[in-house]
Amino acid sequence: MAASPHAVDSKEYKNALKTCLYMGAEGGVLGALENHNCDVLVLPTDSDNLIDLAGFPSINIPLGFGPADISAEYATPDLVDRGPNVPYGLLFTTRKWHEARLLQVAYAYEQASKTRDKVALMVDSNIELRHIVAARETSLQLEV
Repeated sequence: MAASPHAVDSKEYKNALKTCLYMGAEGGVLGALENHNCDVLVLPTDSDNLIDLAGFPSINIPLGFGPADISAEYATPDLVDRGPNVPYGLLFTTRKWHEARLLQVAYAYEQASKTRDKVALMVDSNIELRHIVAARETSLQLEV
């Protein structure tokens, strides 16, 4: 019986992983940083899969939301990739162990652009981590 194309032991999965690792390293991100003598790369937010697989540090700066009058594009049948009011941003990334420079550049961009001030709050939660911890502690005390 053939392995599912999504199984980690399938040929398709192994080939896709190999490609992603190459594009995240010398064939893409690392190659661009080194060949062009860059400290930081700025990419669309949806580039994070390559960055994550290659293990590079990254920061996402929000820019806004998709226009309300565009049609939705789906990544999977249940997941909207781009569409009305879908958030998007810029992804800043650099080499491993260069987080200090990454923070400097991303902070400078955020301060200069003020895009954070233009992004509307979608959900305002009144639940904080301390509430969850307190509830868990209370639950554990009742079990004893």
